[in-house]
Amino acid sequence: MTGAGSISSERRPTRRWLPVCLLLGATATSLAWSVQRWWDPRADAAHYILVAQSLLRGDGFAVNGQPFTIRPPGMSLLLVPPLAARGVDFGAINLWVSLFGILATLLLFVEFRDRVGVPLACLVAALAWLNPELQRLCNGAMSDVPGTALALLAIAVAAWAKRGESPHRDLVTGLAVAAAIHVRASNLALLPALLLDRLWPLGRDATARRLLGPAGVLAVVVLLYGPWMVYAARHPTQGDHRVHDYQTAFLNADSTDPESARAGTQVLGERLRANVTFYAAQLGSGLERNEPVARDWAISLAVLAALAAVLARRRGVLEWYAWISIAILAVYFTRSPRLLLPVFVLAIGAVGEAVLIATSRLARPEARVVLAAAVLLAWLGPHLRADFARAGARAEWDDLEQAMRRVREVAAPSSRIGGDLGAAYAVLLGRPVEELRGLRRGDEPGDPVETIEQRNLDLVIVRTGRGSGRVARRAAQLGKEVDRFGTYAVIRW
Repeated sequence: MTGAGSISSERRPTRRWLPVCLLLGATATSLAWSVQRWWDPRADAAHYILVAQSLLRGDGFAVNGQPFTIRPPGMSLLLVPPLAARGVDFGAINLWVSLFGILATLLLFVEFRDRVGVPLACLVAALAWLNPELQRLCNGAMSDVPGTALALLAIAVAAWAKRGESPHRDLVTGLAVAAAIHVRASNLALLPALLLDRLWPLGRDATARRLLGPAGVLAVVVLLYGPWMVYAARHPTQGDHRVHDYQTAFLNADSTDPESARAGTQVLGERLRANVTFYAAQLGSGLERNEPVARDWAISLAVLAALAAVLARRRGVLEWYAWISIAILAVYFTRSPRLLLPVFVLAIGAVGEAVLIATSRLARPEARVVLAAAVLLAWLGPHLRADFARAGARAEWDDLEQAMRRVREVAAPSSRIGGDLGAAYAVLLGRPVEELRGLRRGDEPGDPVETIEQRNLDLVIVRTGRGSGRVARRAAQLGKEVDRFGTYAVIRW
């Protein structure tokens, strides 16, 4: 009997971690299909890469020699290894970020394994991994996938610490939370989530012992993240960027001007209306639509109801983090599918769990799991596709490569270059390119020629199909030499 019991206890951990190993093998194998060797340029990703290159040169957190501290430092630090090993090799960068996507997928499975069972947790993880937006972000050098992975890691560590509260567990939790915040500022939502997890219901047995754990975690986070906040305050970002800093973007009507008027109730109300409409479409369509249809509204309400049901049942860090993140997004100063990613992947598991809760007295366990799986597949299955890239992105990349080759041919070492996506061009050219953000928006007041000539630029790069297209048209009217490469134009001013 002793031998049999011993064998059983040895096999149980193996059976528990076997699905994790199989999931790891499946996601790792899929990298051969999912990792792109090209880049769909984004301004934030370009800034992360430029800062990482600056760090490798020993020039600190800077872009084109100017301080850049709008974003937390973590993502740029994470990009240092692939850049040090391979340079600007987008295949290597995308593979590196995709590994964090695999980590997020595995952590999502582990988090929901005991909640919904192994088969349904595998489906939750698979739907998250195969989501087109997640795969686009894995291939974009953005902070969203690593930030989501580290948030899930912090949630798992917090749950582990709560099972056996002790100073060393609180220390590990603080380290995990600090790491998540260093990569993605919105992960600050983990702190109130942790506090509510430890102290809810508020006022119940609010002894010093119950307060010590969250206080210790907060102290570790302050010690680790505080120096960056001080550094960023002493080295404010220079240059033409979409926001001056997070505080200005949240509190002021003009996100680029800290001296502008405060955002009043009208501005906040407009943000709330626009954000709710936008994210209803995103949640309903699996991060695929910008404007909601009736089906998206219905699905979004159902998903929020599922998150509420799980919160009412568990009230853990995961649930509080999801709802606090939703509250932040409701009044956030900008909108993007990627910002919803952490909430979205947690919502997949929450919907599965909510179906199991709702059917607990109506069917056999196997039937309940099948029903939950059918609900998840009905929601997200129609949005899965083999080609997850943005429509036309690969063709635009080919155009951009031709434009960059032309710039290298005609630009002298002393030439001053500007562009509507200056940071991305700087990454590809390996030299400074001035950011002409107003040209990219297409709302620069007056004649764009004035902006270019005031900056004494010799060469200008623009995308011709967006607001900056009028720059190429004006240049042609003035007799400037304009080389067109599909969606891009190189103008010799």
